[in-house]
Amino acid sequence: MRVAIQVAMVVIVVLAIGVTRSLAATYDVEPISQTEAAAWIQWLHPLPHQVEISGKVVVAVSSIQVLSGAEPTQLDQRAAEQLTGLLKEATGTAATGGFVIDLRRRDTDAETIGQRPNADQAYFIKPTRDAQGHVTGLYCGANTDVGTYYAALTLKQLLAPMIQGSDEAATVAIPVCEIVDWPDMEERGQWGNITEDQLQWLGEGKFNLIETHSKFSIDAERVLHVRFNQELMTQGRSYAIKVLPYIAHPKGFSRKVFPIYPHLQKNPDKPRAMCFSEPETKQLYVDWMTALASIEGVDEVSVWMTEHTVICNCEQCSQHNWWVLQTQVFLDAWQEVKKTYPDLGLRILLTQGSYPDNDKLLAMLPDGVKAIYYHGGLTYNVRHIPMIYPGLAEYAQQGGWLSVVPILSITYVAVGPFTNPSFVNYRMTEFVDKGLSGLMAYVTPNNWYYQGNVEAAQEWSWNAHGRSPREFAVSYALRHGINQPEKFGDWSELLSPVSWHIYGCNFPAFTRSTPVEHFLVQPRKIGEHVFRDYTSEEQFTEDLARCDAALVLANEIGDEGFILETRIIQAYAQVMKSFWELSKLVHGTEGVKDEDRAAAQHEFDLFSQATETAIELYPRWSAAAAPQLKGKDDHWFHYTIQLLDTYAGSVGQFMEKLGFEDKDKLYRTTIIGKWQNEQFVDNPRQEMRMDVSDQLDGPGAYILTPMSASGWLSPTIHRVALVSYPKGTPDDTREETVDDHRVTIHYIPTPDGIYKLPLDSYNPDRGYAVVVQIEQKLHHNYASAGEFQFRKLRPDSN
Repeated sequence: MRVAIQVAMVVIVVLAIGVTRSLAATYDVEPISQTEAAAWIQWLHPLPHQVEISGKVVVAVSSIQVLSGAEPTQLDQRAAEQLTGLLKEATGTAATGGFVIDLRRRDTDAETIGQRPNADQAYFIKPTRDAQGHVTGLYCGANTDVGTYYAALTLKQLLAPMIQGSDEAATVAIPVCEIVDWPDMEERGQWGNITEDQLQWLGEGKFNLIETHSKFSIDAERVLHVRFNQELMTQGRSYAIKVLPYIAHPKGFSRKVFPIYPHLQKNPDKPRAMCFSEPETKQLYVDWMTALASIEGVDEVSVWMTEHTVICNCEQCSQHNWWVLQTQVFLDAWQEVKKTYPDLGLRILLTQGSYPDNDKLLAMLPDGVKAIYYHGGLTYNVRHIPMIYPGLAEYAQQGGWLSVVPILSITYVAVGPFTNPSFVNYRMTEFVDKGLSGLMAYVTPNNWYYQGNVEAAQEWSWNAHGRSPREFAVSYALRHGINQPEKFGDWSELLSPVSWHIYGCNFPAFTRSTPVEHFLVQPRKIGEHVFRDYTSEEQFTEDLARCDAALVLANEIGDEGFILETRIIQAYAQVMKSFWELSKLVHGTEGVKDEDRAAAQHEFDLFSQATETAIELYPRWSAAAAPQLKGKDDHWFHYTIQLLDTYAGSVGQFMEKLGFEDKDKLYRTTIIGKWQNEQFVDNPRQEMRMDVSDQLDGPGAYILTPMSASGWLSPTIHRVALVSYPKGTPDDTREETVDDHRVTIHYIPTPDGIYKLPLDSYNPDRGYAVVVQIEQKLHHNYASAGEFQFRKLRPDSN
């Protein structure tokens, strides 16, 4: 380990525990080697700052007693339950014997941990001894019930793997240990749709924050009503997790406000921009904060600034810096609410819109108001570059309270395998070293896809300079029952640089906004644009070699999820290499030179095979990596597959134009038509017909996927039919197959948003078209635009 295991510098004292002498017992200590101690410590997560195990005592589980204070808090009770529940599970009965695990706090505990960072969460564990120095138990000291809870979690991790036998014969090896521990960051957690079944897991990894949304409605009397998941907040407290409500970006709720306060919508070019000069806007925030503050347990509110340049340009707003104006409204509203709720705290989320003026906004914040750094492009990426720029670091190091919102998944719009402790270690150590107080990570779309990265964030936000990435990987494998933990550490070291290169380039997300022509025709350089996280051309070949070696290890380990992760990363590495090779072989409008055509066809075939492999493996990877989802994959998951498929089709069409064969043409997505807001002005519901004769080659299953491309409105599809007609008489149609389920189309496709059109027989003498019944009800100045994607399913597809 990079930091040597240290002996906790504490004074061993005789413990007066106030237990009757009949419960006390002494135990002989068995010495253990440094190798045994190091192996035992691997079960700990996160690694304590100071930990030494010098020996062990082996006792009957039934002879252990856990003591709490006379008036335990809810968290004290939970701490005791962590240990008593573990012991009862082994024996079937409550332990009531003489080895004492004492969780009662003492005034003297501060002598050991009072000067530690974040001392209110710190704890220590040490053996208790009798007058002759014999071990009688363990004492878990802390300043608060949070520290006591964390001590119990650590001790539980040490005891759980050491229980042997069952019922009355069960024994457990108890470490004779000296541990002193504290978190590097005061606040560690994430925001998003965290489910209740994840709370215990997050809390046991010592995350202590969840920020989640609050929603509102305004009735006819202009009274604001708030909805907030109070049950989540209640459950969070039992795991030392603070569940904090946030008030989202104004653009997100402006549609609810404008029907009630139409005069707050003053910018026709920015229909979601809300005026921040009108007094009703401040009152809206006053009412919302007040409603939240009235909920038992809510002592702080987070407010998010406008995310983009959705700016009101009315005469009053134009006289101010927009971001300063917003911040002042938030602060004024908060001060108003404090007249009723004086202890209410406030934190403000900065955005990519406020980015150029963040220094002005931070200077406005009074003591006690917390800042959160978020930027959709600069914090939601996995690039191998620092995230906290000098101005933020200076603010934090001068005592300003600053949190950050990094992403732990591959991006915010796509899903992909990414077990990468090296990446997470790089992020967390930067945050700790630059003095940040908080971590509010984001994971798209669900923690279960990224358990390794979430636990890595727990590890290094608590103890930034404890384990190395490889040491963490070994510990993770051990704790999760993955075969051959040391080999898993080797696998992680091999594959982590590869996935970091790929996702650092924003693949596959960049495919949604990067036209093929822009990618392949224009000259590209290593380290720029879609190759931004590569430093040399040789890395493409090196990454494929790493994948080959990692796949050998994954197969030896035998874990299906990590085998599939390796194969998908391998396919992605081939895609990136083929992209690079094609970008060198395609010469603008000149196409490909004759002498390069064979090489270009070869790279195109490799690209096609790799994308198809990834698409085919995705559902299997999801089932293996996230069985908790029980096959109910998130819409972002399906969107990712759609991205891969659509882009592969676009590359295929481009290469066909250059005279190359696309062997998978019919199975690739083709855009067969588009809708625009303007076409619904006179007729909200209409029928659209799109010819697909060139996309059919015979019987089989075909699918149509409507995709919103831009705009705030969501059209509704009522019916989709595949029709045929005699060539030359397109109006003489015959329905071949129909899918008439009703779907409202959003930006991201969902499984029920796909229309399946099985064709039993095919006549090459007839033409074919898709007929869609679509409805779009226009609203104010909101726009809508989208496209219809069509393709044939492979015979082995579901």
